[in-house]
Amino acid sequence: MSQVSNYLQVSEGTIYNYVRSREELRGRAATQAMESIDTAQTGLDDWVDYLVAVNGQLREIARAHPGVGAYYLHGPYRPQTLVYFNQVISGLVSRMPGADADLGFVLASHASSTTLSFLSHADEHVFRRVLTATLPALCHALRGSAPAGVSWGNVVESVSLSIETEDCQE
Repeated sequence: MSQVSNYLQVSEGTIYNYVRSREELRGRAATQAMESIDTAQTGLDDWVDYLVAVNGQLREIARAHPGVGAYYLHGPYRPQTLVYFNQVISGLVSRMPGADADLGFVLASHASSTTLSFLSHADEHVFRRVLTATLPALCHALRGSAPAGVSWGNVVESVSLSIETEDCQE
């Protein structure tokens, strides 16, 4: 709070006349930064493209405003943030026939946490490629029909074979 009060040229006590805590100030700042995200994305009909576009904006904001990523992932959330989350989930569900809010929540959460985990990576195309690859697979798995070749069993089998091969070469 001392940095904020120095920047504003006021005492720390003055800041506490407007906010109750450091977390409230962080939440207000993050919420204001996130208000510029276009959750409508009217030109996009595909749900994967929608999540990639919305999360591309989230990535830009989180890179420009330190603390937004941590707030987005951990809260405590302000009411406006819950409205934002609902807009993203609704925007996703409207592009996915047969989807409900629960599926939308899981897919949107995966997209945002994956996006924010790639913040330090300079090439923004990396998170876009990861989302484009993982979102459909996750969706199929959640709906009970993982795409051919995408299963935990295949991973375990592949790892087991490589371990057996290494054991035989020793």
